[in-house]
Amino acid sequence: REEIARKLNIQLFQFNFCPFCVKVRKYLNLNKIKFNKVEVNIKSKIELNFTKYRKVPVALINNTQVLDSSLIISVIESHLISGQPIGEILTNYSITHNHDGENLLVDSPYKVCDPLPVSDALRVYRDRESFWRELINKECYKLLHWNVFYTLCQSIQANQLIMSSVNVAPIYRILYHLFGGLAMYTISQIRSRPYTDVRESLHDFCRQWMKDVGSREFHGGSHYNLADIEMYGAIMSLTPYPVYKNVLSNVPGIESWIDRMHRHEITTFPRNDR
Repeated sequence: REEIARKLNIQLFQFNFCPFCVKVRKYLNLNKIKFNKVEVNIKSKIELNFTKYRKVPVALINNTQVLDSSLIISVIESHLISGQPIGEILTNYSITHNHDGENLLVDSPYKVCDPLPVSDALRVYRDRESFWRELINKECYKLLHWNVFYTLCQSIQANQLIMSSVNVAPIYRILYHLFGGLAMYTISQIRSRPYTDVRESLHDFCRQWMKDVGSREFHGGSHYNLADIEMYGAIMSLTPYPVYKNVLSNVPGIESWIDRMHRHEITTFPRNDR
């Protein structure tokens, strides 16, 4: 696995503060995989001219294009386990685009292609992992935006922070600095209507996550799994904002779990409990 990881050639087209990009970077860091980051222009997206798909992240893995953050992780994980070429692994996923290529639908992007035969224990392990990966992406990641832009003051601060690192022409940087915070706060208020309190909904999800982790060190057991990485990426994307400390103080056990993930990110190479 380590040898396969060393041979990977990856270009990651991304926005620095995008939570979906953060989780891909965390996965690559945890697996000690070197990659080149390409910061995409937030307005023109000229760096993505090689594809019709206009969302980030986009990865070129050994010169093969892979879209969707969860699919990128699943494909690389499958490659590290089996050694199969990236293009062959992609044939295991049903991927469809709309007529202009911008929208993407992937059937089961949380599936990892383990070599056959798959043991009953591994099948149960993967089912639980996939269930939580999907839940995190469909529930938790949806809450991140609303919690970053929770108040007008926090929206302005978040917008200034984001604008300090994005790739955009100076004129647009000025406009975003002046009006971006108010615009994002207004949008977040409109889109958060299904939730009585988006902050408490985020706390509840994190508590549900820690309840499922239980007494284990990680969701994956004594070593983290892909669900751990999905959740770790979500929480780490909040670190520049006030909501991060709010989550730590309102969700018992989550800070210790984050510390364990962080220690693995900077020191060890991962293994999965089977």
